[in-house]
Amino acid sequence: QQLSEIKLRFFTDISHELRTPLTLISSPVTDVLEHEKLSETARENLTIAQHNSKRLLHLVNQILDFRKIQANKMKLMVEETEICSFISLIMENFQFKAREKEINYLFDSNEDKIYLWIDKDKFEKIIFNLLSNAFKYTPPGKSIRVELNKTEKNVEIAVHDEGVGIPAAKISSLFQRFETLFSQNALLPSSGIGLSLVKELVELHHAKIEVLSEVGKGSSFRLLFPLGSEHFANNPQVEFLLSDRQSNVNLPSEEQNQTGQEDDVQDRQSILIVEDNPELISFLHNILSRDYVVLQATNGEEGWNKTQEMLPDIIISDVVMPVMDGLDMVKKIKENNNTCHIPIILLSSKASLDDRIKALERGIDD
Repeated sequence: QQLSEIKLRFFTDISHELRTPLTLISSPVTDVLEHEKLSETARENLTIAQHNSKRLLHLVNQILDFRKIQANKMKLMVEETEICSFISLIMENFQFKAREKEINYLFDSNEDKIYLWIDKDKFEKIIFNLLSNAFKYTPPGKSIRVELNKTEKNVEIAVHDEGVGIPAAKISSLFQRFETLFSQNALLPSSGIGLSLVKELVELHHAKIEVLSEVGKGSSFRLLFPLGSEHFANNPQVEFLLSDRQSNVNLPSEEQNQTGQEDDVQDRQSILIVEDNPELISFLHNILSRDYVVLQATNGEEGWNKTQEMLPDIIISDVVMPVMDGLDMVKKIKENNNTCHIPIILLSSKASLDDRIKALERGIDD
């Protein structure tokens, strides 16, 4: 228990440090994929880089999720979600791997649309981990199938693979932390936290998970989610989000956008970026300068001075910075009558619930 605690604390500290460089890999790659004309080979290579940077970020976030669960600070933001299309979207992350290993990759549902009350972020982690596991242990040429079955009270989600299977003696300890399926096999590296996290996240949803497996034939992970939202009613860790499926947002047309681009720079709104990482400042400047006049500051004190001098329309700020940190700068801005109206977005790897609450209490907007 003590070793596990030390290990997780160490991983948590490193995880926060990893988030910024990972953002600086995935975001520019995504930007290039969306806005540049690329050859087919370049697009394919960048798509692989994008998928793997997302995978790294996913692993980093798993470690941080563990800390939240340990401290009983994991909240669920549940909303009614159509899960057939949502699971299909998650499955797309593994299409490249399925082609590479020539795996027959299938999705099957007894209804076209199934609605469940879930926390989309946590649900994605559950399905992603189960698929990741299936691909890890399924040899080339075999099949992996995701199956959905809606009954009167529940929805059963099953991930079937034709992999190596799990020995009966291992099944009972499969969901324990730092337990791996084949610890002797160096070809199948594993952090051993994926399935433990899956079980914790499934139980937070008042759902169940079970494993059926036969060595040499494959495994089936079955999830049983209750329909409706009554089971969340008296849970203080749950917040309900209203669905925005019906919202009709009037987006500006392409014609309007083109007119807007021709406007004089003077008419553009200004954004102040307060950030001590020069690469992140450079990246934000590149993507925001298409639509805004971008001002820059490298610490909270400089940010505060520029805010008084320039009165920007919006501020994007880091939290941990030298001289004066982001929260102290926010406090000064919000306490000053000339600047308190300016909306502020914090951009930070310190994204735990406690950090968010602390920031919102200081008066930030997001």
